[in-house]
Amino acid sequence: DADACPVKEEIYKVAERRGARVRSVHLPGLRRAIAMWATAMSTAADKPYAEILGNGTPLRMRDVLREFPRAAMGRSDYTLPSLGLCVLERLTKDLPVDHDGELEATRRVRAEILSLLGDRGVLLYPSHPRVAPKHRTALYWPVQWGYTAAFNVLELPVTQTPLGITDDGLPLGVQVVGAPGNDHVTIRVALALEEAMGGWVPPPRLFR
Repeated sequence: DADACPVKEEIYKVAERRGARVRSVHLPGLRRAIAMWATAMSTAADKPYAEILGNGTPLRMRDVLREFPRAAMGRSDYTLPSLGLCVLERLTKDLPVDHDGELEATRRVRAEILSLLGDRGVLLYPSHPRVAPKHRTALYWPVQWGYTAAFNVLELPVTQTPLGITDDGLPLGVQVVGAPGNDHVTIRVALALEEAMGGWVPPPRLFR
């Protein structure tokens, strides 16, 4: 997606100048990011997620639905993804959901990425399908926050890297993903990219 990483070619040039071998890869398994995340959250504990979120007392569906607009305005004690998972849990309660199949699919995606990374490799992946969404709007559409949720579920270290700004003054960035235990590798790559491409730039001063 060209819009997801408008500085892709510049990143490639920086990496090649520093002696890195760069290639594009196709990872169709990451399209299942939301399913992987929902399954991981649903199977992470013996208790229903609604009970965990309610601190021992399961949240009623009417309470969950009441919290949605509050969460959208940043006034809820719960996040939109957590409330969405409560709804998903209720809707799929009586359905024959293949959790084992989803978990196996997650393991296959993880194994594929680890095979690509090797001992010292990194994966550069967009942080979002659009440049600089407005605050909280990234939570409204699951396919968007799935870009970052995927690597949480896959338990891979990620360093988010600022890469300067667009001509319109919007911040750019990319995720640097590494193998387990290679946080130091993702951080070093992130620092090199940040230094070469402008890094974090303060927002412009606004005058009213």
